[in-house]
Amino acid sequence: MSEETKKPAEEQTKKAEYISEKAMAEILKGIRQRLPVKEYANKKFSPEQMKQIRLGMKSGISYQLYAAPYISPSAMKQWRKMLEKGVGDKDIIDYLAQDGRSYDAEQIKQIRMGMKDKLDVKLFANPDYSAEQMKQIRLGVKNDIDYEVYANRNFSAEQMQKIRLEMLIAKIIDYIKEKFTQLYQSMKAYANLYMTKLPVEPEEDMSPEDVKDAQLFTLMKRAYDKMNDNYEDFEEMSFDEKVDSIMKEFERVNENERTHTVAKSNELIPEGTEKLEERCFSDRKNISDVVIPGSIREIPYMAFASSSVKTAVIEPGVESISSCAFAATDLESISIPDTVKHIGEQAFAMTDITSIEIPASVKAIGYLAFNGCRNLKEVTLSKGTIFDKDTFPEGVNIRYRENEQEQSEPEEEEGFEPEI
Repeated sequence: MSEETKKPAEEQTKKAEYISEKAMAEILKGIRQRLPVKEYANKKFSPEQMKQIRLGMKSGISYQLYAAPYISPSAMKQWRKMLEKGVGDKDIIDYLAQDGRSYDAEQIKQIRMGMKDKLDVKLFANPDYSAEQMKQIRLGVKNDIDYEVYANRNFSAEQMQKIRLEMLIAKIIDYIKEKFTQLYQSMKAYANLYMTKLPVEPEEDMSPEDVKDAQLFTLMKRAYDKMNDNYEDFEEMSFDEKVDSIMKEFERVNENERTHTVAKSNELIPEGTEKLEERCFSDRKNISDVVIPGSIREIPYMAFASSSVKTAVIEPGVESISSCAFAATDLESISIPDTVKHIGEQAFAMTDITSIEIPASVKAIGYLAFNGCRNLKEVTLSKGTIFDKDTFPEGVNIRYRENEQEQSEPEEEEGFEPEI
């Protein structure tokens, strides 16, 4: 080979040993930005790694916390973002970086999300787990379920997810059963009514109650899946947020391509129910008709307030309608039995009632009980019933039974004190 031929070949070899043009660009950018480029201006870092170090320096972050030649640029990017957002601390980062542990970008994303939620990331930050396995363990820790049941490499990410969701749904049902007994009973009755054709695992000694529990579990799984489809990042919600969303949207679960609601007439409150909780159906927008069984003695404070109920039938046995029980609803019609003795303050305020008959058994009607009922034209009651002059809207026609005199506006009764 002639000298002329050798010279270009030698120059090419030397050129390959030099810093690349892309790397040079990162060094020059760092100089312009007044950064200590000597920390990364060498060939042990690729141009993309240099970029992540430079961007970290620009944000005031020590590259030693997240940069090493064996860490991929995409992983370095995730670490950098985490540090820029103030997520995590040096002790955790040092732990994750020990022994030259190598995480890919998706694994670091799971660690970063765990740190953001202030979780103990050491529980799932193992490079031997895939990013999806990390995710399933992280979500289990976040929702406070027994993640140790599935947190080992014997389970695939898909198997981990199935176990986690089964445990989570069981926890949701148990929570609703404990905290919202009335809603739990309604859900169970609904599941029993509409889930009879669903396959249930055959059991030799399966009691009717076991069947109902299985039906409710199946329905809850469908509700959860539907929520997950309809809400972005539903899986990332806290446990309380998941429960709240499911309670509000449970009725929208689609069964056999039909949408049903728990709030179907007397299905809303099962026969034999003895007590309702305060605000038990407030703000519910899926209620149209409701039957309140006589086994309930009192309709509690704000029981149906701000709901969409239009028609209410109160069965004999109920004795008291508490303050704001039906306030700000779409109520147009209500039937009150002669067992009711008391109607509380603002019980029917701001509803769409046009007329109402109050039985003689009602001894007192609370202050502003029908305030804001602009459609109310006529009230029928007994002369012995005590009420304030502001109980009904101005101009309402008061009709008294047994040929008692009519008056367009009641007189204020002495001794009557508004309910507090």
